[in-house]
Amino acid sequence: MAEPENGRIPLNSSHSAGITIRAWREEDFPAIQEISSGEGWLTPKVRPSEAFLAWERSYPALVAVHEGEVIGFLRALTDGEVTTYVAELAVVPRFRRQGIGRALIEACHRLCPHTRLDVLLIGSADAFYEATGFHPCRGYRKSPDQGPRADGACPSDQCQPVGQP
Repeated sequence: MAEPENGRIPLNSSHSAGITIRAWREEDFPAIQEISSGEGWLTPKVRPSEAFLAWERSYPALVAVHEGEVIGFLRALTDGEVTTYVAELAVVPRFRRQGIGRALIEACHRLCPHTRLDVLLIGSADAFYEATGFHPCRGYRKSPDQGPRADGACPSDQCQPVGQP
């Protein structure tokens, strides 16, 4: 796995001037919590200790910063040789469609260049991932706090059956 030079991975200036991608730091966690909450991802606020440990134990764990403000992040897990799993990727709404999400993915892949990137996503993000070169792949999720529902439906409002819009 490659290490970022000085902890910083500069964003290609043709995407968005003044935005830097770097390794996350402890002081970024409140912004990560807020961005996550804005996406409806409650774990960082509801289980902050566990979420913080997840960030500490993840690699690559990156943030996009504009004028000192964290405006996006990517948290991944890798074995360094075969697979890098992108667990979370978010960009605040006012900075979307400027190449920041793509730059976070590219920075992640530069840090783990020999691996494939896998991601589990919600349906509303399909177009973004397809535009960045991902292809659909069936998957499953089981959360410790969510058992199966009696009607067989996914216990999370964010899950959608494969092939559904």
